[in-house]
Formats: sequence, C-alpha cells, structure tokens
Amino acid sequence: MKIKISGKIFGNIFVFQSSWKQYLISLLIVAALSLICYAIHIQIGYQTVSFILLLAISLLPLFNFGPGPIFLAATLSAFSWNYFFIPPQFTLDIFKIEDVLMLIMYFIVAMVTGVLSARIRKQEKFVRQREERTNALYKLSKELSAAYNLDKVAEVTIRNISNAFNVNAAILLCGTDKELLRSEHKSSSFGINEPEWQIAHWVFTNREPAGKFTMTLPSSEITHIPLFSVNKSLGVLEIKSNNPLTSDQQVLLNAFVAQISNSIEKEYLNEEAKKSLIISESEKLYKTLFDSISHELKTPLTTIIGATSSFKDEKIRQNTTILSRLINEINIAAERLNRLVENLLDITRLESGNLKPKLEWHSVSDLITSAIERIKNELVEHEIFFEEKEESEIFLFDFALLEQAIINILLNSINYTSPGSKISIALSKVDTNIVINISDNGNGFPKEAIPNLFRKFYRIPGTKSGGTGLGLSIARGFIEAHKGTIIAQNKKDCGAEFIIFLPTTK
Repeated sequence: MKIKISGKIFGNIFVFQSSWKQYLISLLIVAALSLICYAIHIQIGYQTVSFILLLAISLLPLFNFGPGPIFLAATLSAFSWNYFFIPPQFTLDIFKIEDVLMLIMYFIVAMVTGVLSARIRKQEKFVRQREERTNALYKLSKELSAAYNLDKVAEVTIRNISNAFNVNAAILLCGTDKELLRSEHKSSSFGINEPEWQIAHWVFTNREPAGKFTMTLPSSEITHIPLFSVNKSLGVLEIKSNNPLTSDQQVLLNAFVAQISNSIEKEYLNEEAKKSLIISESEKLYKTLFDSISHELKTPLTTIIGATSSFKDEKIRQNTTILSRLINEINIAAERLNRLVENLLDITRLESGNLKPKLEWHSVSDLITSAIERIKNELVEHEIFFEEKEESEIFLFDFALLEQAIINILLNSINYTSPGSKISIALSKVDTNIVINISDNGNGFPKEAIPNLFRKFYRIPGTKSGGTGLGLSIARGFIEAHKGTIIAQNKKDCGAEFIIFLPTTK
C-alpha cells in the first residue's frame, strides 16, 4: 500500500512515503550484509558484525526510509546476528549481557531514527507547503493587482484556482442590478446549468457555501463558494473536482477567496466611481450647455420680439430710417440664431463621425473673402486687414466647411477683443501646405487656457458672457476633416493668433 498526500500545489513537496519497495530493499540490505559478514565473521569477530549491521540501520533514514522499513531492518538484523553469529550459532540463546544490550540497541536506534526522520520530514513538508502557499498567494495577488477591469480579475481568478488546486473553475458575477448573472464568465472552464444556477443563487443570497463536499446539497456536482464583502454579495466561485480538498488546500482556498473578493469589490467600486464621475460631468455639461444656449437664444429672440412689436406703431412704420434699422436688427438676430443652430448641427455631425468633406477646386482667397462678407455686420466695430491676391492658390477642399471654420475663428477674435481692435489675415505656402494666419492685437490668451481652447463648451474664465463654446471645437473638426491642423498661441508682441495648415495634396 502506498500512502501519499498529493495535489498540484503540493506536487513538488516531498511527502512521507512507505511503499513495499522500501520494505523489500530493507530486507535485501540486511540479507546481503549478513551473507558478507558470515563469510568473514571468523576474521572480524561476531561483535564487529553487530556494529556493521547497526551502522546500516542508522544510515537508512538518510535515504528517506520510513519508520516501518527501518524497524523491519532492525528486527531482521537482531535476529540474523543472534541466530547466525552469537555463540552458540544457529540458536537464539544469549548468555552475555553485552549481547543482550546490543540487541536492544537495534530497536532503540530504529525507533529513535525513525521518529526523528519522520519529524524532520514532517517539518520539511510543513515548511515547503507554507512556501508553496505563500508563492501561490503572491502570484495571485500580483496578477490581481495588475488586472485593470472586472473581466481581467475573473480571468486571473479562474486560471489561478485551476492551476493551484488542479480543478475546473468557473465564476458567476453580480450584474448591474445587484443580482447574480445567469451565465458564467466567458473564461470559465465549464458551464452552469439551470439547477446548478439555482444553487449558486442561493449561495449568492445567503453567503454560505453549498454543493459537493459541503453540508448543504452535497448531491450537487459542483462546489459553490460565495464571494462577498461586508456590504455586498459579489458573485459565486464554482469548483468542479472528483476529490475533496485537504485541510491545507482548504486554508489556501479561503485565502484565495478573500483576495479575489477584495479585488472584485475594488473593481465594482471603480466602476461606480466612473459612473458617478460621468454623471457628474454630464450634469455639469448639461448645465453649461443649457446656460449657453439659453443666453444665445434669449438675446436674439428678445431683439426680434422687440423689433417686431415696434411695427405696431404707425409712426415707426412711416419712418423709413427707424424701419430700416429695425429690419437690420432682426436680420442680425436671425443670423445669430441661425449660427447657433448650425453650430449644434455641426457638432452633432462631428460627434457622429459622419462628416465627409465634398472636395472641389476652389480658391483660398475666395474662401477668406466669402467668410468676411458673411459676418460683415459683426465686423462693424473692428478693423480687418486681408490683402487678396490676384493669383491665389487653388486646391481641393469643401468650401462650406472651411468657410464655417474661418467664420468661427473670426467671431472668436471679435468676441474676445475690444471694439476698434485690428484683425489680420495672411496667406502663405509652406512646402505642400497652405498656411492661413488669423491674428489680432488684443490681450491674447491666458497661458493656462491655451491647451483647452479647442475643447467643447470651453470658455475662458472671466470673459464676458455669451457664446456656446463650440466655435473653435467645430473649426478644428472641420480642418482636421481636411487632414489639416490648427494651433492657437500668443503673438510675441501682443494679441493672439490662429495658424491653420491645409495640405494641398491628398
């Protein structure tokens, strides 16, 4: 019979074994020594033979022989020495007290060395088991700490449980509705049927293990182990094995379950924190957008309502000067409303990824001139300088998109500079790129604001109210749709400038 404690986690640990081979080897060693000594006992004396046999018994523990084979060797050595060597030979009679003491020494040495070797091996086994448990826990902890989401935690869990305990493993996790999911994680090594899921759901709810090798529903084919924290059930660990775990393996599994539960809880908390941050950012974005759009809608609507109500006055209708001014105000307000709607539609197109420029041959000078013409009413209080070239560069681009981009940049310069400021537009060509430089002589940008200028809904703190914060974001989107780039910076002397690079080759 072979007595062996095994398991994958303990597979490399030396374990105490006493097999029939060791008994046979002990018998052969004693028999061989007895034959050799019998051939030379006349020359060396029978007492010397006793020491040789005793030395052999003392050396057996060094070769991992257990107490049983050692005791067998001691018994056979004592009998052989007494029967074949102690005078009178071939009898069991002993007449000298020293011979009796020597026979007793065989059994004392056998017992002492057997017990001590067993203790040493037991201590060695304990130390190696503890080392293996520590290494297994360290490996699990290291891989769990490197896991960046819940799926990775589940994958690490199943792999380490399977390797450490030589079992099949699966895991059921808690869903967003705080209920156990009805299907196992995709990295599980086996599937869960409906009856087993019902047991798992009971384990999840009651936080008690159940199934095979437990006191609850032991007829199940699977061992269900709850994963939970102080305030929340996190999931259920499923183990399928033909053999129950040893006490040492059970201790290790409990440590595994504690680490896994902590990691799963951490990932759930991270997910909740991310959701809370998204909700908070969404609410903030909603408030910003609502405030901006409300202001942008209210101002032109108030102008239109006020102007149209003035038409009821007979005197105003007869005064062509006032009538012309009111119509102009209505026109400006309507254009402002139209730009707001266009900006909202444009940002939607950009976000959806459906923006595809319609490329046609156009002159870049015509593009700048058209953009200036469209916002001439807003440029009344500013000076704009653009020297139109007779032979302007012609290349493929979407006229409407780039025109809107230029308009948004010009409106930004108008809104953030004082009346009477100068806005300059310059064209040049660098290699295969058309470069459009739009600058002003205002106060420039705060340094901390420059990285955020092209973000949606961003407005420089401390500036006057108005605007949705979408203009520059849309401008960048339209320019990048043409494979171009735009940068914003402060000029060396004073003011701000936008530099647009548009490739002329596709």
